Amino acid sequence: MRTPTPDATVILLVCIACIWYPSGCLSDETDTHDAVAVIATALDVDPARVAIQDSQPRDQGAARRVLAEISDDAGPARKVIAEYEVPGGLVRHLSWPNGRVPRPGQPISIDVALERAHELMDRLFPSVPCEMALLHAEPLGSFVAADGVSPPLMYHFLWQGNAPEGASTGDTVAVFISAVTGEPVAYHQRVASKRPQLGDIAVSREQAARAAVDSTTSMWRQARGIAVKATVEDVRLVLSSPVSPDNGPVWLVNMTVTHEARGEELERTQRAVDAMSGEILR
Repeated sequence: MRTPTPDATVILLVCIACIWYPSGCLSDETDTHDAVAVIATALDVDPARVAIQDSQPRDQGAARRVLAEISDDAGPARKVIAEYEVPGGLVRHLSWPNGRVPRPGQPISIDVALERAHELMDRLFPSVPCEMALLHAEPLGSFVAADGVSPPLMYHFLWQGNAPEGASTGDTVAVFISAVTGEPVAYHQRVASKRPQLGDIAVSREQAARAAVDSTTSMWRQARGIAVKATVEDVRLVLSSPVSPDNGPVWLVNMTVTHEARGEELERTQRAVDAMSGEILR
């Protein structure tokens, strides 16, 4: 199992999702009822145990984010933040604000954490016409236990949808499981909204790489007055990317930028190229 460093964007999403400042208002009874049903189904709990504490629209009404409390006869209630699409109810994000608090006990193994992450994914991620492959499996953070050992705080797992010829579909699932309690900390998923075929892609890999190199060298020359060399390290195709304004296909080009005269490395960067128009998106 490969365990590279997780994407910083994914970590950032978790940090954002775990911060909540309730507005103290609910929009209407129908919305509250829908939120209860979505959360009860997502977490496989009795709807009677779900109490909605706050509800806010997202994405101009295309989604809703709610703060709920789940009662538990065996212990204290847990809060959960959920974001889901309206009106379908497809879950985008779940996070448990009190999920990182260390508690006494033997840390769980990464294999046990993976099983629990799979349980969430199997329940929440819809059926898609592609293989969802495990891309990352890694422990994150640490705390010093009483015996001086520093076990991880949590485990991070990331799946992506695979397409032919090394492309990815844009389907992703990221799960964070507490290594201390075995409970979920955060769950994020994206279901591709478009599924073009490779034959539909108008811009080739080589054209995307050249556009990214030209844009990068030009940017350095114009903004900083420095002549640089941009070396392409990796180019991959995402068939439905949130970087695209219409969630269309995008080439992601990873490059190393070096000073042309001195040869020193200046940065490592990624450029996004629209796979239909060749436009630089990022």
